[in-house]
Amino acid sequence: MLVRKYSSVLIIEDDNSFGIVNPDLVSANLSGVGTLFRKAMKELPKNWEMVYFMSQPIRPSRYFSNHLVRNRQGIYLNAYAVNHLMYDTLINHLSKIYRPDNTHISPVDFEISLIHEFHQTFSVTPSIAYQVEGLSSITSNEYKIYRQTQP
Repeated sequence: MLVRKYSSVLIIEDDNSFGIVNPDLVSANLSGVGTLFRKAMKELPKNWEMVYFMSQPIRPSRYFSNHLVRNRQGIYLNAYAVNHLMYDTLINHLSKIYRPDNTHISPVDFEISLIHEFHQTFSVTPSIAYQVEGLSSITSNEYKIYRQTQP
């Protein structure tokens, strides 16, 4: 697998934007995003497996440091990084997509969220990414700006 030659990969969806969403939920600001990113990366442990730049907790997260939360179960995969330590785990976990006996396939972000609490997965807080408004090509529904909620 070609990805194994990389120590980590950054994955960004086409509807992702970087910035901190303002309280009005209709605008965002880039001011301080770089500083927040650098601080969060300094706090990331050496054995990190995934880091989300935006994540919506399904189960409450826990503060890990000043700029990171430890994910227990979170969704939204618009901007995240995967460390090589997690490659095989993700491939094995998602391989059920190809099994002929599988009658139900959940969205990838939900499937991955099921293993968060068993791995070193983190989210930057406050989130430094968001999804822009528009028509979802997946659900055909309109959506507003989405941002991470606090743990």
